[in-house]
Amino acid sequence: GGSFMMSGSKPFLAFMSENQGFLGWPEAAPALRLARVNREPKQREVSPTSAYAFEKQVRAWYRAVALTSYDPAVRPALKAVVTSVGTGPWGAGLWWGDSQLGWLASWIGHALAAPTWGQALPLDYYFYSAFTENPGNQCLLHSADRCAQCADRCAASAAGQQHAFWLPGAAFMQAGNPNPCAVVSSDCGENGFERILQTYGESTAGQLWKAVEASLRGAS
Repeated sequence: GGSFMMSGSKPFLAFMSENQGFLGWPEAAPALRLARVNREPKQREVSPTSAYAFEKQVRAWYRAVALTSYDPAVRPALKAVVTSVGTGPWGAGLWWGDSQLGWLASWIGHALAAPTWGQALPLDYYFYSAFTENPGNQCLLHSADRCAQCADRCAASAAGQQHAFWLPGAAFMQAGNPNPCAVVSSDCGENGFERILQTYGESTAGQLWKAVEASLRGAS
């Protein structure tokens, strides 16, 4: 791959995914535990009438990142100081979104939004083994071996530190077990984000978007 310059400035952009509250309130422990391993059916909603559908997540990213979303008066300044965008488990913190779909939504949304800048705008996506919200969930983005290693790192770093994580009691995977991590090796899938990059790295955002929604419809 090519090299690119990370932004040396510190502009901060905060925006929401559109899946908050999709589990209802109060959030039941069984649904939380399914969501933490990306297996809650509501995470895979694709109906255009749903407020939490995959397309809404793509839309949220596009609207926040596209330069055309901002007043023309500030666009030159933004172009001068912003050279990249960094993010982490977007949508998959305490709103319990699917980290795999959140990554895909941000990739698609960014691919659509970046051209509005008229210059390169790389996306730097951080994978955490033990993010403060929903620790361990991002391990599921990796292929089997790396996912298992990630899960082990989460468990090791979280041992005796369960109170350091922002996690409601009902979201712990086993009642009475202080391990805050979402994933163990048996939760890992065979393929990870690497396979997606290999398969769709040269495709258009639209082609990937259609493939994702077709897969979600087939799984529903």
